[in-house]
Amino acid sequence: MIRRICRRILQILFFGLLPLSGEVLRDTAGRPIRYAGRFHNGRVILQDNRPKPDEFRGVWVAVVENIDFPIHRSQAEFQRDFCRMADNIKAAGFTAIIFQIRSNCDAFYPTGLAPWSRWLTGREGTGLGAFDPLKFMISETHKRNLEFHA
Repeated sequence: MIRRICRRILQILFFGLLPLSGEVLRDTAGRPIRYAGRFHNGRVILQDNRPKPDEFRGVWVAVVENIDFPIHRSQAEFQRDFCRMADNIKAAGFTAIIFQIRSNCDAFYPTGLAPWSRWLTGREGTGLGAFDPLKFMISETHKRNLEFHA
Protein backbone atom coordinates (compact mmCIF):
# COMPACT_ATOMS: atom_id res chain seq x y z
CA MET A 1 0.00 0.00 0.00
CA ILE A 2 2.72 2.46 0.99
CA ARG A 3 4.78 1.41 -2.01
CA ARG A 4 1.82 2.09 -4.31
CA ILE A 5 1.26 5.53 -2.76
CA CYS A 6 4.96 6.41 -3.14
CA ARG A 7 4.92 5.27 -6.75
CA ARG A 8 1.83 7.43 -7.43
CA ILE A 9 3.49 10.46 -5.84
CA LEU A 10 6.59 9.93 -8.02
CA GLN A 11 4.40 9.63 -11.10
CA ILE A 12 2.71 12.92 -10.26
CA LEU A 13 6.02 14.67 -9.57
CA PHE A 14 7.94 13.41 -12.60
CA PHE A 15 5.21 12.79 -15.15
CA GLY A 16 2.64 15.38 -14.20
CA LEU A 17 2.28 16.62 -17.74
CA LEU A 18 1.09 13.20 -18.96
CA PRO A 19 -2.02 11.41 -17.77
CA LEU A 20 -1.26 8.80 -15.14
CA SER A 21 -2.55 6.09 -17.47
CA GLY A 22 0.71 6.27 -19.39
CA GLU A 23 -0.84 7.87 -22.48
CA VAL A 24 1.32 10.17 -24.58
CA LEU A 25 0.33 13.45 -26.18
CA ARG A 26 -0.83 12.87 -29.76
CA ASP A 27 -1.37 15.13 -32.76
CA THR A 28 -4.60 15.28 -34.77
CA ALA A 29 -3.49 12.29 -36.89
CA GLY A 30 -2.94 10.20 -33.75
CA ARG A 31 0.89 10.18 -33.99
CA PRO A 32 2.93 10.68 -30.78
CA ILE A 33 4.19 14.24 -30.42
CA ARG A 34 7.99 14.39 -30.31
CA TYR A 35 9.37 17.82 -29.48
CA ALA A 36 12.77 17.24 -31.09
CA GLY A 37 11.10 17.22 -34.49
CA ARG A 38 12.03 13.62 -35.34
CA PHE A 39 8.43 12.47 -35.79
CA HIS A 40 6.66 15.81 -35.96
CA ASN A 41 8.30 18.53 -38.03
CA GLY A 42 5.99 21.42 -37.13
CA ARG A 43 5.57 23.23 -33.87
CA VAL A 44 3.02 21.83 -31.49
CA ILE A 45 1.00 24.33 -29.48
CA LEU A 46 -1.49 22.82 -27.10
CA GLN A 47 -4.61 24.86 -26.44
CA ASP A 48 -5.16 26.20 -22.91
CA ASN A 49 -1.89 24.69 -21.81
CA ARG A 50 -0.19 27.84 -20.54
CA PRO A 51 1.94 27.23 -17.45
CA LYS A 52 0.99 28.81 -14.16
CA PRO A 53 3.60 30.81 -12.24
CA ASP A 54 6.18 28.51 -10.62
CA GLU A 55 4.71 25.45 -12.31
CA PHE A 56 7.13 22.78 -13.47
CA ARG A 57 6.30 21.39 -16.91
CA GLY A 58 9.15 19.29 -18.17
CA VAL A 59 9.84 17.37 -21.33
CA TRP A 60 12.04 14.27 -21.06
CA VAL A 61 14.43 13.95 -23.99
CA ALA A 62 15.53 10.33 -24.32
CA VAL A 63 18.73 9.67 -26.24
CA VAL A 64 18.90 5.87 -26.09
CA GLU A 65 18.49 4.54 -29.63
CA ASN A 66 18.04 8.21 -30.56
CA ILE A 67 14.38 8.11 -29.54
CA ASP A 68 14.02 11.89 -29.21
CA PHE A 69 17.35 13.24 -30.39
CA PRO A 70 19.25 12.09 -33.50
CA ILE A 71 22.90 11.24 -34.08
CA HIS A 72 25.00 14.24 -35.11
CA ARG A 73 28.02 14.41 -37.38
CA SER A 74 29.00 18.00 -36.56
CA GLN A 75 28.80 20.67 -33.89
CA ALA A 76 26.68 22.89 -36.14
CA GLU A 77 24.18 20.08 -36.75
CA PHE A 78 23.90 19.41 -33.01
CA GLN A 79 23.41 23.11 -32.23
CA ARG A 80 20.76 23.52 -34.93
CA ASP A 81 18.75 20.49 -33.78
CA PHE A 82 18.96 21.37 -30.10
CA CYS A 83 17.90 24.97 -30.69
CA ARG A 84 14.97 23.80 -32.83
CA MET A 85 13.91 21.39 -30.11
CA ALA A 86 14.24 24.03 -27.36
CA ASP A 87 12.18 26.50 -29.41
CA ASN A 88 9.45 23.87 -29.91
CA ILE A 89 9.41 23.06 -26.21
CA LYS A 90 9.17 26.75 -25.27
CA ALA A 91 6.41 27.38 -27.85
CA ALA A 92 4.42 24.42 -26.51
CA GLY A 93 4.29 26.02 -23.04
CA PHE A 94 6.74 23.83 -21.16
CA THR A 95 9.12 25.23 -18.55
CA ALA A 96 11.92 22.66 -18.45
CA ILE A 97 13.99 20.27 -20.52
CA ILE A 98 15.06 17.05 -18.85
CA PHE A 99 17.85 15.73 -21.07
CA GLN A 100 19.29 12.24 -20.70
CA ILE A 101 23.03 12.95 -20.67
CA ARG A 102 24.09 9.53 -19.32
CA SER A 103 22.44 6.53 -20.92
CA ASN A 104 24.67 3.45 -21.13
CA CYS A 105 27.64 4.22 -18.86
CA ASP A 106 28.57 6.94 -21.33
CA ALA A 107 28.16 10.71 -21.45
CA PHE A 108 26.97 13.67 -23.53
CA TYR A 109 29.71 15.83 -22.00
CA PRO A 110 33.51 15.61 -21.79
CA THR A 111 34.63 13.55 -18.82
CA GLY A 112 37.49 11.22 -18.02
CA LEU A 113 35.10 8.92 -16.16
CA ALA A 114 33.02 7.71 -19.12
CA PRO A 115 33.35 7.60 -22.91
CA TRP A 116 31.41 9.86 -25.25
CA SER A 117 27.95 8.44 -25.85
CA ARG A 118 27.39 6.45 -29.01
CA TRP A 119 23.98 8.16 -29.19
CA LEU A 120 25.76 11.48 -29.79
CA THR A 121 27.79 10.69 -32.91
CA GLY A 122 26.94 7.08 -33.69
CA ARG A 123 30.25 5.81 -32.33
CA GLU A 124 31.08 5.32 -28.66
CA GLY A 125 34.07 7.32 -27.49
CA THR A 126 33.81 9.85 -30.33
CA GLY A 127 32.75 13.39 -29.49
CA LEU A 128 32.30 16.50 -31.60
CA GLY A 129 35.82 17.85 -31.30
CA ALA A 130 36.40 20.33 -28.48
CA PHE A 131 32.65 21.09 -28.35
CA ASP A 132 30.90 20.58 -24.99
CA PRO A 133 27.26 19.67 -25.76
CA LEU A 134 26.16 19.91 -22.12
CA LYS A 135 27.51 23.44 -21.68
CA PHE A 136 25.83 24.49 -24.95
CA MET A 137 22.47 22.91 -23.99
CA ILE A 138 22.44 24.62 -20.60
CA SER A 139 23.27 28.00 -22.14
CA GLU A 140 20.64 27.76 -24.91
CA THR A 141 17.97 26.48 -22.53
CA HIS A 142 18.52 29.37 -20.14
CA LYS A 143 18.44 31.88 -23.04
CA ARG A 144 14.85 30.70 -23.59
CA ASN A 145 14.04 31.15 -19.90
CA LEU A 146 13.65 27.38 -19.46
CA GLU A 147 15.13 25.12 -16.81
CA PHE A 148 17.65 22.46 -17.79
CA HIS A 149 17.80 19.20 -15.88
CA ALA A 150 20.31 16.48 -16.68
